[in-house]
Amino acid sequence: MTIALTLTLVASGACAAPSSPSAWSDPYDRARAHEQARSFGTFGMPSDWANYGQSFADFCLQNFGFDCNRDGRQSLGADASSEEAIAAFVRTRDSPTAALADIGAMFGGRATAAGVAPDYLPPNASVLAKPDGPSLVGKPGGWVATFVGVPGFIVNTDRLTALGLPVPHTWRQLTDPRYRGLVSMGAVGRSATATMAWLAMTYAAGGSVDDLDPGVDVGRLLVLNTRGVPPGTDDQLKHGDVPIQVGYDFTLIARTIAMKAEGVTTEAVIPADGSLYVPFAVLANTHDRAHMDLSKMFLEWVLSDAGQAEFARFGARPIRSIEGVGTLNVPADARATWLSDDAYGAVRFIDPAAVDAARLGAVWTSRVLAP
Repeated sequence: MTIALTLTLVASGACAAPSSPSAWSDPYDRARAHEQARSFGTFGMPSDWANYGQSFADFCLQNFGFDCNRDGRQSLGADASSEEAIAAFVRTRDSPTAALADIGAMFGGRATAAGVAPDYLPPNASVLAKPDGPSLVGKPGGWVATFVGVPGFIVNTDRLTALGLPVPHTWRQLTDPRYRGLVSMGAVGRSATATMAWLAMTYAAGGSVDDLDPGVDVGRLLVLNTRGVPPGTDDQLKHGDVPIQVGYDFTLIARTIAMKAEGVTTEAVIPADGSLYVPFAVLANTHDRAHMDLSKMFLEWVLSDAGQAEFARFGARPIRSIEGVGTLNVPADARATWLSDDAYGAVRFIDPAAVDAARLGAVWTSRVLAP
């Protein structure tokens, strides 16, 4: 799944399954879920994103005795954004093609407003549904937060050393004119990664989602370093053409490992002046009643210890492991690739429901990019 905000919707293929006579508000029926797992669709959940391939395999092997990721699941919309997944559920409501989707939690309210989120939450979602806490489950149901990403950046340290430049360790340092033409971030308002990175910079500069002025000031300096720089690819990182690239921590971790295998020294940086926990979520499709028991069980699975560990193996921090949200103790083998906990000392949690990506994009365009 690519982390983007607006793309052209593409979805195809339908998955047939035995109809389920239950209602969304009822507990799931394991026998019906077993049959439904033999043929179902998902949207924006490719096997290599967030370890979903292994998650579906383990979920079905443990519960039904077969690998539904290999024999049953049809993965649709691999490159879909959250908006696309929601729109696809709306568009295919009379003939659903997918039972589940991966979305950014900040789009959960949009899913509810669009009428695609069912009125069901698994019992173990209670750990996330705190009256005075951030919006981490659907109201009245339909989606649950699963893991978080933290905006930061990866640096080709070999290239910076050759240029006689130090490795930046804060957002503010990233605006130094010495890095002009060396930084790639993506388009705020179109890329969810770039949008949340800019919001992280805003908080680091003393602003907030309600006070974007400090972020505008930082953004005006940053664009001087990013202007004209192509989107950062692995090849451009490897060869030092774009030696500083913004991304979520779990992608930065994966890329440092891949670059090391190529003999390239890189560093994944969580900015010391602060960043944000950005939660992702699994959304069930209210219109796909033929797979509702399976969907209910999977919503429960992703919040279980085993399900949370699969996200950790992807390099992401499970939602239940975040201080102030849950107390999950992630097994050592599952967090083997994680960055040091000390790197997250200045990372904060904000309510995803307070984030309006369209508004952030509009402010960036009108106040940062405008001459």
